Amino acid sequence: VGMVSMFSIIKRKLDDDESLESCIDDMLMLQDNRSLKSAFYRLRRNPRHRAVVVDDRNHPLGFLKLEDIARYIARQQR
Repeated sequence: VGMVSMFSIIKRKLDDDESLESCIDDMLMLQDNRSLKSAFYRLRRNPRHRAVVVDDRNHPLGFLKLEDIARYIARQQR
C-alpha cells in the first residue's frame, strides 16, 4: 500500500504509458482496531503525518491524517 502524489508525477514527467509504480511512496499502515491515542502517537512520529487504515487482512479501509485527529480532539474540548 502506498500513496502517489500529483507532485511526484509532475516532477518525474511520466509518459502517458509509464507505470505509476515508480511514484509510489510507502505509507504508514494502521490497523483499524488501534486506539485513537495510539494512532495519534504513531502519526506524530511519522514524517508524512498520514496513514492508511487497514483491516485484519491489510485491506485498505480509509486514510487518516494527524490533522483529522487534532480536529476531532478540538471538537471534543468544546
